[in-house]
Amino acid sequence: MSLKSIRERRGYTQTALSEESGVNRVMINNYERGRKSPNSMTLDTAYRLADVLDCEPREFLK
Repeated sequence: MSLKSIRERRGYTQTALSEESGVNRVMINNYERGRKSPNSMTLDTAYRLADVLDCEPREFLK
C-alpha cells in the first residue's frame, strides 16, 4: 500500500501529517509522487510517519 493511500485512509492531509510527524511536507509530497523512493527514507522518518498513521513502516515501504 502506498504512503498516500494510507495517509488518505486515515484522513490526513500532507500538511497535517507533516505537522504531527515532524517530517517536512515537501518530503512527504516527494515520496508520494515518486520523486523519491519511500525505500530511501531514513528509519527515523519511516517510524515517525508510521507512528502518526498507526501502521507499520513496512506497509508503505513495499
